[in-house]
Amino acid sequence: MVKKTAPQSPIIRRTGPVRLRHEIPGRARFSIPLLVGRPKLCREIQTQMEKLKDVEKIVANPVSGSFMVKFHGTRLNSGLLSEILARLLKLEEDIHRLNSSMMGRELQGLTQGFNLALFEKTGGILDLRTLFLLALLWTGTVKTVREGMQAIPGGVTLLWWAWQELKQA
Repeated sequence: MVKKTAPQSPIIRRTGPVRLRHEIPGRARFSIPLLVGRPKLCREIQTQMEKLKDVEKIVANPVSGSFMVKFHGTRLNSGLLSEILARLLKLEEDIHRLNSSMMGRELQGLTQGFNLALFEKTGGILDLRTLFLLALLWTGTVKTVREGMQAIPGGVTLLWWAWQELKQA
């Protein structure tokens, strides 16, 4: 009977800087392009990984970037090992960057650019967050004054959102 391992992040498994290539109970083989042509880095990571309690054997290949970990016990699995490898190689930022879509990254860049332009144009008085809060406060106040408590969910909700956002600032 094959023992199931804990699920692993699909980002790390398929496209990330630490790719799981093969796994059987007690052994996982990773492909790590960063290790190709870097025998010293392979040795450093191997030395660090060997310090883990349940690791039995590690074989690192700087020619192919292959990294095999043989382990025992129930505390280790391929998901945890890939996270450990990513941290040792200082690849967390690359992994987090992969967690957002290209469109999301582009929109974030556009928003940051607009925020900077607004900040500079107003001499540091406004940024997008402040402008958003002011718009919520203004719209909520106007709706509540015009419609009274009939402005549900509109005015009261907008005021509540603005208040919650201000409390976090």
